[in-house]
Amino acid sequence: MTGNLIVSLSFVVLAALCILGSIFVLSRVKYNPGAGTEINIPFLGTMKTDVPAIGGLLVGIVFAGFAYDLQRPNKIEFVNFTGKVHIDPEVLRDVPAVVVGVTTSRWNLTETPRDNGTMEITIPVPNNWDNYTAYAFAHGVPSVRPAVEGLRLDAASFELDLKR
Repeated sequence: MTGNLIVSLSFVVLAALCILGSIFVLSRVKYNPGAGTEINIPFLGTMKTDVPAIGGLLVGIVFAGFAYDLQRPNKIEFVNFTGKVHIDPEVLRDVPAVVVGVTTSRWNLTETPRDNGTMEITIPVPNNWDNYTAYAFAHGVPSVRPAVEGLRLDAASFELDLKR
C-alpha cells in the first residue's frame, strides 16, 4: 500500500463516520426553532444554529473531498536518456544479452548486441529524481565488467563501455 492510499482510506473512514453520524443525529433530532445551539468556531466566532449535526455532515463532505483529491493520479513527466553501449570485440561473441538501465530496475532494458558491438538505447525515466545513474552489464558473462556512470538531467545521454 502506498502512503497516499493509506491516508486516503483514513479520510474515507472519517468521512463515513461523520456523514453517517450526522444523518443518525438528524433523523433523531426534534426541531424547535426557539431553542438554538451556540457553537464557538475558531477563527470564525460564535454561530447559532438549530441543527448542529449539519456541521458534522459538512465536515464529512470535506474529508471525502480530501480523500478524492489524494487518489487522483500524479502527473509525472518523463525525460528520455539516450546512450550507447560499446562491447569489447574480444568478448562480443560470448555476450548473449546486455542489461542497461537508469537508477532502478523498473527503468531498464535488455537487448541483444549487434554484430558491431554497439547498442543505441533510449530509456524514459521520471524527471523528478534527485540523481541518475546509468549502468550496463553483460547478462551471464562474468568475464565482462559492468559499467556505471553518473548522469545529469540537463545532459540526458550516456556512453558505457563493457570490457573484459
